[in-house]
Amino acid sequence: MIPNSPIGSFAVPVFRPVSSSCRWKVGIDIGQASTVYQEVYARPGLPVHPSSTVLPSLVAYPIPNKREWGAVSGSPFVIGDEAMRLRDRYRVVSPLDPRSPRGAQALHEFIAGLRREMGAGRFGKPWGVLATSPDAEPRLAREIEALSGEILDRVILADEPLLVALGISEGAAPRPATVVDIGKTSIRASLVDGCAPGREARIVIPVGGDSVDAELRRLFSREFPDMVVTGPTLTRLKESLGFVRPARRVARVRLAMGTAARTFDASEVLLESCEAIVPPILHAIRDVLGRCEPGRLTEFASSIVLVGGGAAMPGIAERMQKELEGAGIREAAVHSVRDPRSIAALGALKWALSIPDGAWLDPVPRRRAV
Repeated sequence: MIPNSPIGSFAVPVFRPVSSSCRWKVGIDIGQASTVYQEVYARPGLPVHPSSTVLPSLVAYPIPNKREWGAVSGSPFVIGDEAMRLRDRYRVVSPLDPRSPRGAQALHEFIAGLRREMGAGRFGKPWGVLATSPDAEPRLAREIEALSGEILDRVILADEPLLVALGISEGAAPRPATVVDIGKTSIRASLVDGCAPGREARIVIPVGGDSVDAELRRLFSREFPDMVVTGPTLTRLKESLGFVRPARRVARVRLAMGTAARTFDASEVLLESCEAIVPPILHAIRDVLGRCEPGRLTEFASSIVLVGGGAAMPGIAERMQKELEGAGIREAAVHSVRDPRSIAALGALKWALSIPDGAWLDPVPRRRAV
């Protein structure tokens, strides 16, 4: 904890792997905006040092008659950072978007690309824990679960908020916490108390990073009508330069237009658009805290954890702390984590390393009660 402040940050959990016949263990979180996998290749007698990989959840396809595609990649599609790099020249889709023109094919190909990414230089498949969202669209959730066998030799499926709580816990059991996931399409708040939260202990607000992107696009067009900026570029601007009060930053943007370039100050536009996410986050926290059992408000209010891509925005934890105190929730203590996008995958890896071999499921994935 930071001295004399209710704002805190959690340390990386301690890993205590059990003896296992499989040295390669992973934790995976496939999200709307980004996909994260944390992995360990354990070696006897050596300390455990997990490595983390974050990929944009994107697949890029060549536009017909683009001859140069073959020079970019030998595959008919690419995923992640390479897909982002090609966003201005190729058809880029989200594999988790139910409105995607390629439908389930995009998800299948993203998983195939993820398998290539994870398996580069390795033999076989790892054993792993896959984060699942209780609020995911059912068809999409079934697709992801069915495809998990493509990348994992042994699979355990676990609730994402529970894995976040495990990721921030020092011990082997998840700590009681209010987990607030600020995602691409929604804000999800859950009361986690040692097991996956039931429907009565969570709330979903259908507002997320996409809403901030839409507001940024509107304000950008109003303030800089002569600038043509693509949606992915605006998203990158938000992710790299966005902030909310009380944070302050100067956001000077340089955009190239053919052979010319223009530099301008987009600080106020970014601030105004990012501020739009504050009311729905506050609403989600207040609503889910209102569902606490009698006498447990202090326990959950004092352990509010912001995760997801939106939690990385400068000023957001401090702002939530101030807003909750202003709303009369004096017990509130808002916490941040070092990498809010990766904490669910970190909890999944921690779980994977603590499971004895006999508890793992067959290669065909089935939901495990957690």
